[in-house]
Amino acid sequence: MVRWHRTVKITSGKIAEAREWANGITEFLNKKTSQTSFQVFREEFGSPTALHWYADFENLAVLEQEMSKIQSDVEYFALICFGSEDNWFDKKIEDKHP
Repeated sequence: MVRWHRTVKITSGKIAEAREWANGITEFLNKKTSQTSFQVFREEFGSPTALHWYADFENLAVLEQEMSKIQSDVEYFALICFGSEDNWFDKKIEDKHP
């Protein structure tokens, strides 16, 4: 099992709007992938402006296959750009996986 984990920090103070945006990305990811389920959450303790996505994959090959499919999707980039254009999050995105 391989866990993929992405973190972004909300910088604009628009936590409700950013959360809605993050939920939309999560729904999109779950429609596009067949071998995992993506989850999103906001920290309750620690940094309340941090959004986290994670997904568990069977192995590294499946992770690479699914992420390649997502990262080449025009609709996915449109969703990402929507949050980026409104400056809802810091441009530093942190990924954690092996």
